[in-house]
Amino acid sequence: MINLRFMAVATALVATSGVSLAGVVQVQANPGAPWQRADTSGGGFRATTISGFNGVMGGRGGTATSFITFCLERNEQLSGNNAQYNTEISTSATMGGGGAIPDGKGGMHDPITAVTATLYREFRFGGTFGGIATAGLDSSSWSTSLTDSLQLAIWFEEGELTNSSLMNQFTSDNAAVAMHTWAMNQVANLNLGQYDIGNVRVLRMFNADGSNSQDLLTIIPLPSAAGLACLGLIAVGGRNRRRAF
Repeated sequence: MINLRFMAVATALVATSGVSLAGVVQVQANPGAPWQRADTSGGGFRATTISGFNGVMGGRGGTATSFITFCLERNEQLSGNNAQYNTEISTSATMGGGGAIPDGKGGMHDPITAVTATLYREFRFGGTFGGIATAGLDSSSWSTSLTDSLQLAIWFEEGELTNSSLMNQFTSDNAAVAMHTWAMNQVANLNLGQYDIGNVRVLRMFNADGSNSQDLLTIIPLPSAAGLACLGLIAVGGRNRRRAF
């Protein structure tokens, strides 16, 4: 059975601290249309939990044991299609690219912003991004071109489009620009701070030798609803798993 006490404690730790232990995932780098980019660089990816807690399963494009996610760092690479990784959940990418700042411990990290969190949350919850997409959780609500646009919008927000060619990909993609503008307006309307990310987190992934592989996005239940979340959201490791969306 699901250990509710463990899940509540783990959820609270993830939500209130910078880093928490997670588990193991298998990442399908090429999950097929409409969940991957046309040129196959970046997300979306399908992350399937092997063990531990890697966030909430389901949502748009997800299943009872998997979820669709997007990459944060253009300078980090997956080890291959369907490779397995050790994971931890954090509020920031491990090394960071264009948005990296000092971590106070002599290193660098790249905290995700409220805009990035808003973009990913809208995707997972099957939202429309202000009318750009169709509401829904299955493939009929999405398209390959929207995957392109969302990945570009996330990279733009996280400072990963570091040359004119990459920046032109974003500025020439009307849906990407519109998604980013919509998310900025949402953040402003809700009076959120730059790093008020709610229930969105970074799923840091590491190779078996401990080297960093990639940083993806995930969703966690918030501690204020921990008791209900343990029952209504999916806790991998239990016999019964319920979809969260």
